[in-house]
Amino acid sequence: MNASLIICTYNRAESLARTLDSIKKMDVSPDLSWELVIVDNNSSDDTAKVVDAFRATTAVEVHYVVETKQGLSFARNRGIREKKGDIAIFTDDDVIVDKRWMTEIVRAFGQLDAACIGGKILPLWESPPPGWLRKELYSYIALLDSGDDVLRMDQPRLWGANFAVRSSMFEKYGDFNTGLGRLPNKLFGYEETELIDKLIRAGEKVFYCPGVVLQHCIEANRMKKAYFRKWKLNEGELMAFRRREAEQTRRWRVPLGSMKRLIKAGLRYVGFLIFKPQEAFVEQLDVLFEFGYLRETLRH
Repeated sequence: MNASLIICTYNRAESLARTLDSIKKMDVSPDLSWELVIVDNNSSDDTAKVVDAFRATTAVEVHYVVETKQGLSFARNRGIREKKGDIAIFTDDDVIVDKRWMTEIVRAFGQLDAACIGGKILPLWESPPPGWLRKELYSYIALLDSGDDVLRMDQPRLWGANFAVRSSMFEKYGDFNTGLGRLPNKLFGYEETELIDKLIRAGEKVFYCPGVVLQHCIEANRMKKAYFRKWKLNEGELMAFRRREAEQTRRWRVPLGSMKRLIKAGLRYVGFLIFKPQEAFVEQLDVLFEFGYLRETLRH
């Protein structure tokens, strides 16, 4: 089998149905053998019914499994165990794929002898984005556009909504780190970033391919400042959890490096509030990151 498309989902039945409908409309050559693996991470909505309805209308081999361990990395690793394809393709339950999406993925692997590829993730806005949502914040809502040229990556800047990995790479380098990845109450990430970074450091070929394109449906609640604030706070907590052993110099149980960065970020934020208030939100997010980092460090 050439490819396994793995979708992990949690309580997004309506969104998943839209994603599956776009998958059904793909132009895929009859010579390409592929399967669809849907991993339900304990959904309590109509996810199973949506999958059954899709299965009844397609000739594609569909595997539906429930992963009881909560968390995106657990779900993705279950998908890896269930798949049969030589290429593991990952996407999310809130995307619309291009008609040639899978064809372009398989073609890129063949032409580039790649270990991993990713592509464009363009926005499909549920409502007009607010003015403060500048492009430098797009990565936090999993958007990516690195241009129209194929690029060999020296940094792991591919996102989980649109990337694929040769199956043999999991045998060589392991699965996704279950200490990372989205949880129901935490906007953690970095599970695919860590894996891709591991591949790059080992000298494997990782590419950004602009022809591998899909749209990410951006809901209105992801265009609120509260969402970004939580994202940065959780990101700081996650980074501290990963790096807490690096900070050895403490006074009164306070990690001095973290404290200095928080104070510096706070002062910078105040300066922007005074002189460039229209740009201050980005600086506020840096303060939240440092606060989350410090708070998680103190917990341990």
